[in-house]
Amino acid sequence: FLCLLFFLLVHNQLFCVFLLHSSIRKVAIKTGKVEILQRMADGHFGEGLTLLDDRLIQLEFNLFLFMQTQNTLSKGCSKSFHKNIGKFTHGMKDGWGLATDGKEAIVKSWE
Repeated sequence: FLCLLFFLLVHNQLFCVFLLHSSIRKVAIKTGKVEILQRMADGHFGEGLTLLDDRLIQLEFNLFLFMQTQNTLSKGCSKSFHKNIGKFTHGMKDGWGLATDGKEAIVKSWE
């Protein structure tokens, strides 16, 4: 099984990985055990993930933005817990990323 890693977040002895098949996995650092596996809904392809306060903010290929709290993720939530918080447009092409400065989510292009 091929697993292409796109994004990695490390927080509180766990890490969340965002993979090619548009899933978030919460993995125990010491054991490597996948504690939670959460897939995006059909038709969505995740492209960015960042943690801001207790919110996981996830950017989707077609420019939809999703948000959930770490609390809902830690409860093993299903894709129904993803809250679509809107669609936006930008002029960026390939080569962009999603990050945070601790106050705001930032989308940045490397063009």
